[in-house]
Amino acid sequence: MSRFLNLNVARHTGLRISEALALDDGDIDTEAGVLRIRRGKLGKERLLPLDPSVLTQLIAYATERDRLLGCAAPAFFVTEKGTRLTDCGARYNFAHVCQRIGLRPRQQYCRHGRGPRIHDLRHSFAVRTMIGWYRAGNDPTREMIRLTTYLGHTNPSNTFWYLEAVPELLDLAMARATSGPEAVR
Repeated sequence: MSRFLNLNVARHTGLRISEALALDDGDIDTEAGVLRIRRGKLGKERLLPLDPSVLTQLIAYATERDRLLGCAAPAFFVTEKGTRLTDCGARYNFAHVCQRIGLRPRQQYCRHGRGPRIHDLRHSFAVRTMIGWYRAGNDPTREMIRLTTYLGHTNPSNTFWYLEAVPELLDLAMARATSGPEAVR
């Protein structure tokens, strides 16, 4: 049931898989468009603003989930039996989807094979976000603090390694360094 939407949430929010799986129904404030992470890394709590398109998908998922289960579920992401989706289940479903769309070769005996990992969505989120800020002419130094907070890191140095060795991002940074912000757009 959670297979496809879970991937979308990770891709558009940068959540750790453990954070997404720990979400309860009450952690999404649909009025304010905010997601409450109660059990982040090292037990830290944070609030994340949600893009309206992501909020719409989360609401649609919760509505369909409750319709299929016949009742409201306390856990946000659940199995078809209504139990909280586990880390193993999420990783298996991610691998299965990757195989179905050709990102991983099919394997015998329900094996996952090699290919993109669910955590790679977090890296993609960080890179896409920073590229968007460069293109918008935002100050990357100031935005790095925001990205660090959004990802739940305690220090920007923990966020920098998500961004290294990405050619497009390096090109934008070089253009900014040599020509100024107007050259990036």
